[in-house]
This record gives sequence, C-alpha cells and structure tokens, in this order.
Amino acid sequence: MARTYEAMQKMNAGSTANTKFLDLKNRKQVGDLEKKILQYKQKEKATIFNFTSARSKEGVSTVLCNLIQYFRNQNFSKNILIIDANLNYPSLHRVFGIGDSVELSDVLLDNDMIAKISTLEDSNNFFILPSGK
Repeated sequence: MARTYEAMQKMNAGSTANTKFLDLKNRKQVGDLEKKILQYKQKEKATIFNFTSARSKEGVSTVLCNLIQYFRNQNFSKNILIIDANLNYPSLHRVFGIGDSVELSDVLLDNDMIAKISTLEDSNNFFILPSGK
C-alpha cells in the first residue's frame, strides 16, 4: 500500500536514514512548475518530462514528490506514469511505500509486465514504476 505524502513526512521525522524529503513550503513554485509543464505540453506537444541531476542529493526526488502531491491535490485527471530510473540510489519506492511490485528491470525484460504497474494510494491515474535491481 502506498503512503500518502503526509505519512511520508511523519516517516521522515523519525527517520535516521540518509534519505529525507522536505516539504517545499512554497506551493507557488510547485504550481509554477506545473504551469510550465502544461505550457510545454500544449505548445510543443510534449508528453514525457525528465527530471534529472548531475550529482546525488540535488533535490530531484524532493521536487518530483512535491509535484506529484500538487497534482494529486489538484485532482489532475490525466494518467501519469512516474518511472524511477535512478539505478544508483532509487528512492521513490520507499517514499511511496511500494513493496513487491513490477520494477523497471522487469518491464525492460518483459513488456507484458507493464500492465502490472502499481498505482499510488487513493489515485486511479498516478502509476509508479520503481527502478528495481
């Protein structure tokens, strides 16, 4: 069962792990990012967006988690697939509490596995594909 963002924040409060995700208090910045994504989608017909960094701990996962929560709060109606392709330090499966599920490595080996991707809790249109082994 996937964790809600609020549960993730509580988990961070008591965590001794190196991976902690901040709640970006400035929702306007996340909203601005959403508007920019929608502009690219409309003007350029973009349907795939890549969030990446050159080094670890630059906050890409934090931004992505905040963006996902923002979309979920806005009752975004489009289907969204989040692929955690960070093979060195995957984290989204921990953040959203994805246990035994289909992983990116499974899909790359067998295309039929894509139909078994996990959905986020309380959401019919947000899917997550953890990186895997």
